[in-house]
Amino acid sequence: MLLNDELKSKPETQQQLIDLWCDVFRDEEEYAALILPYLGEFDCFAEMSDGKIISAFYLLPCVINCGKNEYKGRYLYAAATYKAHRSKGIMSKLINEALEYSRLNYDFISLVPANESLYNYYSKFGFKSTMYRYRSFVKKNKSAPVNNSYTVLDNLDSFENIRKYFCSQGYEQGALSYAYDCYTFSNSTFCRLSETGVFCINNEQNEVIEFLSSNNKNGFDSADMLASLGADTTVYSPFSLTPDSVKEKCGMTVMFNEKIAEINNIYMNLTLG
Repeated sequence: MLLNDELKSKPETQQQLIDLWCDVFRDEEEYAALILPYLGEFDCFAEMSDGKIISAFYLLPCVINCGKNEYKGRYLYAAATYKAHRSKGIMSKLINEALEYSRLNYDFISLVPANESLYNYYSKFGFKSTMYRYRSFVKKNKSAPVNNSYTVLDNLDSFENIRKYFCSQGYEQGALSYAYDCYTFSNSTFCRLSETGVFCINNEQNEVIEFLSSNNKNGFDSADMLASLGADTTVYSPFSLTPDSVKEKCGMTVMFNEKIAEINNIYMNLTLG
C-alpha cells in the first residue's frame, strides 16, 4: 500500500523502514536514516504483516529532459523485503501498485537494478533498458603535473545553481537534497572541471561520474586532464572517452507518456542524440 503522511510521520513506522533497510542492504543506520527528513516529499509503498513492515520501497521525484521539454516521473529506489518473506509475491504486488499509481500521475517511472539478474526481474513488469553510460579507464599520465583543474562545490546551493544553469533541471528540492546528502555521506565530492564545464563526483574508489555537461558531445577535453586528478581513474560518462570505453546498461524505465515512449538512450535522466 501507499503509506499516507500520517503513517510516514510516526516514529515507529520510520524505525521499521530503517530496520528493513539495514537488514537487507547492510548499511549503517546513520546512512539509512538520511531519507527520513524527506519522507513527506517521497512516495513510499510498503507491505505489513502483524503490524510490522516487511517489504518497502520509495518513489523519488525526477524528470527526463528532452530538448526544451521536461517530463515528470518517479525513481523507484531501495526496494527491500525481509528474507523470510521473499518468493511470496509481496514485492511484485507492491511494484504493480506503484506502476498503476505512477501511470495515473506521472510520465514515467525509472530504476537502477542493483545487479544484472534484476534486469530480467524488472522486465516482467514492463521496464525496458533505456539508460546507458560509458565506462572508461584512464591511466594517470605520470609525466604530467597534477594541476587539480577542478573546483570543489562545497555546498548544495552552489551545486544546484550550476546544475540548473547547464541543464534547466526541474528536480524538486527534496530529491536533490537527499542525493547530495547520500553522496557527501559516502565521501564523494561534487566538482566542476573548469576547462570543460563538466561536473563529476570524485570518491575514494578513484571513480568519477560525469554528472552533468552542457550538451558537450566531446565530454572531457582529454584523458590527460582526467589523469590530472592524481590517480588511475574509472570514469562513468555519457560519452566514449577512450578507444577502450565500454557501453553498459545503467537503468530501466516504463514510459507512460507517448511523447517519450520511444526514447531509448538516457543518461542521468538526460536524453542523448
